[in-house]
Amino acid sequence: MNARRDSMFRFMPVAWLFFLTFPIGNMIGNIHGVMDVLKGGLLIAGFLALYFWVFRTIKPERPLEGFPYWNIVAVLWCFLAFFVGMPLFEWNGLTFLVYAASLGAFQRSLTITIATAVAALGVFVWGIVVQHIHWGDLITTMLLTVSVAIGNHFGYAAMESGMRMKTLQKEKENLARIAERERIARDLHDLLGHTLSVIVLKTELASKLMDRNPERAKQEIKEVEKISRDALTEVRLAVQGYKGTDLKSELGRAKVALDAAGIKLEYLVTEVELNIEQQSALQLILREAITNIIRHSKAQNCQVSLEEQRSNIILKIIDDGVGVGEHIGNGMKGMRERTEALGGKFSVKNHSGTTIEVCIPRGQQDPQKSIQGVPA
Repeated sequence: MNARRDSMFRFMPVAWLFFLTFPIGNMIGNIHGVMDVLKGGLLIAGFLALYFWVFRTIKPERPLEGFPYWNIVAVLWCFLAFFVGMPLFEWNGLTFLVYAASLGAFQRSLTITIATAVAALGVFVWGIVVQHIHWGDLITTMLLTVSVAIGNHFGYAAMESGMRMKTLQKEKENLARIAERERIARDLHDLLGHTLSVIVLKTELASKLMDRNPERAKQEIKEVEKISRDALTEVRLAVQGYKGTDLKSELGRAKVALDAAGIKLEYLVTEVELNIEQQSALQLILREAITNIIRHSKAQNCQVSLEEQRSNIILKIIDDGVGVGEHIGNGMKGMRERTEALGGKFSVKNHSGTTIEVCIPRGQQDPQKSIQGVPA
C-alpha cells in the first residue's frame, strides 16, 4: 500500500503538467517570428527544468533539504514567465501562478508557502483592479492556487515525516543488530571463557602426570571430557535460544516461507500452555505441514490455528490446494507418530484442499513451561 501511494505521489507532478497545454496553445497561435519561438521555448524549457528538479520526479529518492533555494528560483521563474510571456500566453499565463504556488509550497517553511500564495493572489488582484479582468473569470484559478499551496505544503510535510521515520527505523534496526552481536559475544564469553581455561589447565596437568601418575592423568582426562560435554550442551542451548525455538518463532518462519511461495497465511494462535515435549512436537509438525503445502499443494491460501478445547490442545493447518490424495508419505507418518507419542490424535481430511488436525491432551506442565500466544 505504501509503495502504491508513493508511486501515485511521484506521478502527480507529471499529471499536473496537463494544465501547461493552455498557455502553450495560446503561444502557438500568437507566434509571429523566430524571436517569439525562442522566447516562448526558453520560458517553457526553463520552467520544466526547475519544475522537475524541485519535485524530483525523475529521481524518486530526494534528500531532505535545508533552505529551499531552488523552490524560490522556480517561483521567480514562474512569475517571469507570466509577465514576460503575456504577449504569447495571454491570460492563460495565469497557469504559471498556480505552478508558482505549487512549487513554492513544496518545502517545509510555512512562511515561504504563505508568501508565495499571497504574491500569486496579488497578481490576480492586479489583474482585476488594473487590467479590469472580471473577478468571476479568475475566481476558479485563485481558489485552485490556494488549494494547491495548502495541499503541496502538507504533502511535503507528510513525505518528510515518512522519510525521517524510515531513517529512524534503519537506525533502530542497526542499533538492535549491534546490541544482539554484543549479547551473543557476551554470552559466548560467559559460557566458554572459563570452561576453555579450565580445559587447558587440566589438559596441561594430565600431560605432565602421564608418566608420573597415569591414574591421576586418566582422572583429569575424564574430567576434561565431562567439562567439554557440559560446555557443548550449554552452547547448543544458547544457539537454540538465538534461533528462537518456540512455536511463535516457527510460525514466523512459516510465514516467510509461504510468502516467498506466493501463499497467503492467516493464523490465529490463542494463549495456551505447552510443555517442552509438546512444543517441540508441534513445531516439527507445523514445519513438515508447511513444507508439504509449499512443495505439493499448489495452494493459494493457508490457515493455521492453535487453541485449547476441553483440556485438549488442537492445532489445525488448512490449505486450499489439490489435497494429499490416497498416498500418505513419510512426512505424514512422522506427524502422526509424533502426535500419538503425546497421546493425541492425528487426522487428515481432503475437502477443497487439505485439513490437518492435531489433538493432544494438555497434560502436566514442565517447570520450563512455554506460554504460546500470537495475535491474528
